[in-house]
Amino acid sequence: MSAPKKILIVGGGFTGLTAALRLSADQNFSVTLVESSAQLGGLAAGFPLGGTSLEKTYHHLFLTDTSILNLVKELGLSEKLIWCDSSVGIFRDGKIHAFKTPLDLLRFAPCSFLGRLRTGFAALYLKHQKNWRGFTRTTALDWMTRACGRSAMETIWTPLLKGKFDGHFQDVSMAWFWARIPHARQFAPRRRRRKARLFSRRFQCRHHRAGKRNPQSWRENSDRRALGKNFRRPHRRHQRRHRNI
Repeated sequence: MSAPKKILIVGGGFTGLTAALRLSADQNFSVTLVESSAQLGGLAAGFPLGGTSLEKTYHHLFLTDTSILNLVKELGLSEKLIWCDSSVGIFRDGKIHAFKTPLDLLRFAPCSFLGRLRTGFAALYLKHQKNWRGFTRTTALDWMTRACGRSAMETIWTPLLKGKFDGHFQDVSMAWFWARIPHARQFAPRRRRRKARLFSRRFQCRHHRAGKRNPQSWRENSDRRALGKNFRRPHRRHQRRHRNI
């Protein structure tokens, strides 16, 4: 048996730690991780302040961040993950404007009324978009400018992009912005989501067993369930022709 390959990982942040976790599970690799600071975690690591712990830079999770949520579950830390209601506001003209609900948007006086309406429609559109790949071809600044208009960009989005990305705010992908929008599928009733998940498991198990006994009937039943009442069994003549081909 050959000796395991030696792998050196530089940096003990999220990526480095996850790479070490995955590679160390393989007996063919011998993993060494090095970190220059006194603690692991990278920018997600914390420091004590005023009797509590703060991150070196702010970190939070969205319900769409399934990769990190699955990792938390894998590590057995789900019970320590706390979901909190957010409180969002925009400080402008010496005043904090609440900015969490559609009503808050309509009340946001620094932006023109038309700009508020366009922003609301843009948010509604993004909320129901399930595929983020189409947004990788444009920047958040360009897409939001076309969708929301100049007034909304000057009073809302451009200051937020500059505050987060500084001189690189013009280069941020719209896919990143899409991921920050709460999507409709996230807020389906919990009971309804649970039923759908349990049904899909029974559906897969039933098909799996049926497929072992009769693969042809399994495929046929799958098509029938998928198409519902629009399913029509092929005529015998077409079946024979298909087999001959």
